[in-house]
Amino acid sequence: MQDSDGGIYDGDRAPNKVHTEPHVDAGAAFLMLYEATGDGKWLLCAERAFSWFERKVYHPEEGLIDQGIWGGSPSTIFATDCYSWSMAGPLGDRIPLEALRKLTETMLNRSLVKITLTLPDLAKKTVILCDFTNPEDPRARNARGGYHPLGSVEWTSGVILALQKNAVRFWDSGYRPAAIFYKGLAEGLLAETAKCFYYIDDLQGWATFY
Repeated sequence: MQDSDGGIYDGDRAPNKVHTEPHVDAGAAFLMLYEATGDGKWLLCAERAFSWFERKVYHPEEGLIDQGIWGGSPSTIFATDCYSWSMAGPLGDRIPLEALRKLTETMLNRSLVKITLTLPDLAKKTVILCDFTNPEDPRARNARGGYHPLGSVEWTSGVILALQKNAVRFWDSGYRPAAIFYKGLAEGLLAETAKCFYYIDDLQGWATFY
């Protein structure tokens, strides 16, 4: 699935597309395979994956990461997971702190939404979560029939992990105020996701929505 340029395609789901998020996930898997086996071919695959990321979709000066390369052209619509998993995974360790700061600012400014919803147990909640994309983008408005922000517990969890990872990296580098800020944001979003769980009697357990 990895071509000579380093891109990891979406297999039979979309053989002409490289989505940034599963691409960096695969790069992380290559690194883990190398650590587990010592086989240098996996390290080479990981290096090629990161090189593709840097050349094709990563724009550190602007604080942007493209959604991917589709049919040879960049998909530039904002996708939250491209930021969260790129920063949270091991390939993100190679992103300089100043670029991390810009990427995090973009991720939060474009994904954070406040929504009010009624859960299956009929509890009404107002929560701050992360959308899949920027709900103010005209492309999102067109697809959703207007401004309709969505909140995802799963995508918010990815953002929480990225913020936690950022907090550790900034703390270890001596930037304590930034580290505390990111940790506080992560804790706040974690508290918001906790509001999204509801009890299901038939399962005798708690669940939440995607």
